[in-house]
Amino acid sequence: MTDLGDVVSGNKKGRKDDKEKIVFLAGRKAVEDISWGYELYKSAKEKNLR
Repeated sequence: MTDLGDVVSGNKKGRKDDKEKIVFLAGRKAVEDISWGYELYKSAKEKNLR
């Protein structure tokens, strides 16, 4: 198993070929993610970001 951070940072390769599958496992609680996303949305809206 390879973490996304390792792939993004270039420490490990992602898929070696198109036959390999990507599986995403979310380890956080959805309610926390939604709450954090809403806070980011409000902050961006206050700053007139799109």
